Amino acid sequence: MTTEPRNGKHWLERNWKWFVPVGCLGCVILSAAFFGGTFLLAMTWIRSSHVFEEAMDRARNDPRVVRELGEPIRTGWWLLGNIHTSGSSGTADLTIPISGPRNSARIYLEA
Repeated sequence: MTTEPRNGKHWLERNWKWFVPVGCLGCVILSAAFFGGTFLLAMTWIRSSHVFEEAMDRARNDPRVVRELGEPIRTGWWLLGNIHTSGSSGTADLTIPISGPRNSARIYLEA
């Protein structure tokens, strides 16, 4: 009994025309999922930080900001900056896009 493939060709030799594009597409999808997940995790972590919440509370309760933007004031998705913590201390440097029904603005935060 022999285990020779049909026509003397192995599976990859017979199926490379669909295997290569599907394999490449799979790598692209996995990379996009990884980087997208990392981005979403970072944005969620920044949005749950104390400095972010305090900045948004101050903006929502400042009559000048409410007068310019209108209510409700919402946060944009693309946050820029970083937060470094070490024990009970740390630093933050963020740019937070905000908008309301009338206008949009950015909060530049250093803490």
